Amino acid sequence: SLFDLTTIMRLVLPEVVIAVGLFVLFLRLGVTLGTWTIIIGHTVFLSAYATVVLQARVASMGNTLEAAAYDLGATPFRTFVRVTLPQLAPAIAVAGLLVFSFSLDDVITSQFLGGGQVETLPVLLLGLIRHHVTPEVNAVGSVLILLTLITFFAAIAVAGLRNVGGLNQADGKEL
Repeated sequence: SLFDLTTIMRLVLPEVVIAVGLFVLFLRLGVTLGTWTIIIGHTVFLSAYATVVLQARVASMGNTLEAAAYDLGATPFRTFVRVTLPQLAPAIAVAGLLVFSFSLDDVITSQFLGGGQVETLPVLLLGLIRHHVTPEVNAVGSVLILLTLITFFAAIAVAGLRNVGGLNQADGKEL
């Protein structure tokens, strides 16, 4: 489909091509480069990764739970909130973390679309390490590693809580 094609195109095209294309588009439209153009650029580039993760989860979901909710008189909105969204929640969390980590590493889009007025963390770190690594760079790196470890252990704790009692909550089978 056209949606799948545009998603794959954003994954296959080099990031610099997307950044230059958005840069030229924003200049021709007369948009002032800054925070909003960086947000739009990151959204355009990184939404493809989230789409792939969510499409994989939707493809693995059956429609029996939704059908059961409809049979029991649930409205489409209530079915989405009570049945579909909880099934998508892990994929949404994974997509969010993946996109956040890619965005934190995205120097090219931030350089092109920041307009020189906005300096994101990756751009700042790149500027600091051009000549030599300073203590500030080491401190930021340490904080990022600490945040990564906290997120990792929190994910393990949440996964462990779901498996309490020897049952896997996802499929109800014995572990």
